[in-house]
Amino acid sequence: MGRTLCRHPRCRRALRQANRRQRGHPHNHGLPNSGSDGTRRPEMDPRMLTCLRDCVQRIREPFTPEEQLETGVAVTLEQEYNRMDACIRRIIRVVKLLPYFSDIGKPAQLNLLRTNIYGLIVLYSSFFFERDIRKLRYPVLRPDGQLTTVTVSMLDEVVTPSANGGLPVAIEDDGLRKSTAHPSTAGSCGLFPCRAEHKYTSGLREEFELYKANTLAAFDHLDQLIGPDDVVRVSILAIKLFTDESLPDSLRSSVCAARQAYLLFLWSYLRSRTGPKRLRSTTELYARLLIAFVDLRTLEIRMTEFAKLLSLDGLSPLMREVCSQRSTLAPARG
Repeated sequence: MGRTLCRHPRCRRALRQANRRQRGHPHNHGLPNSGSDGTRRPEMDPRMLTCLRDCVQRIREPFTPEEQLETGVAVTLEQEYNRMDACIRRIIRVVKLLPYFSDIGKPAQLNLLRTNIYGLIVLYSSFFFERDIRKLRYPVLRPDGQLTTVTVSMLDEVVTPSANGGLPVAIEDDGLRKSTAHPSTAGSCGLFPCRAEHKYTSGLREEFELYKANTLAAFDHLDQLIGPDDVVRVSILAIKLFTDESLPDSLRSSVCAARQAYLLFLWSYLRSRTGPKRLRSTTELYARLLIAFVDLRTLEIRMTEFAKLLSLDGLSPLMREVCSQRSTLAPARG
């Protein structure tokens, strides 16, 4: 599924060393060993840093018209999930560039993407979160070649109090699936058929509002921890990608070794960024970044539960495959 950019001897030697360490300590997710006295700054691999910066550049590239990023108003869960189509395709292209991804083999690659796709979507989207407007702002290239940006929010037309009382139970209803035809009239009976038998539930609406609040809180929390440092952000994405304790033993060793290599890089990068006199604050930040995976697991669970409510007929082919496969999988432990 692609060749890693990181083929230099140092990165490959680090992977072999991490692989040997992982065999002896397969569940070690704590602080990397940075020296017996805890003060010696670990060496950061500059080529690994270059590889990750290349990944960031790919993430930040404007969406082209061919990528068909959906920016219209979403008024059903199917439409909201279809937004993820272009992002997933971009994520797949990005992870192919990550060091060690090509080394783990195609079976492990597919398992990791299937298991972690919702978490990767959240982390990928966090690159575009604007705290002042609490929305995602994507760079987009117009057909005429002009660069612009678009802001995207989550089902605002549905979760506002005026939106007919809540999300529909019968999400599979054809009228709802076709409701994007005239998004500017998102509150009309043409979009939400005015039939007595068409039921709505406040419980589902409350669930989605909670999911939306949790997602925005996760974006806020990541932004507070990471700030503008995209290298840290893409490192977290890589650590998430290489996380799957459900893998068979035949695939787990190389995946755990790759994850350990990224944990070590993140620790080394944070140490090099803050300097030796701020070891305590660096250690706290590193620990808080790892704890953030707990919040991410909560969102993955909610996204999986919502996927069970979707009509597969209303999804794009890619999202149909993702949701049908993902609904049978439990989120990986972070």
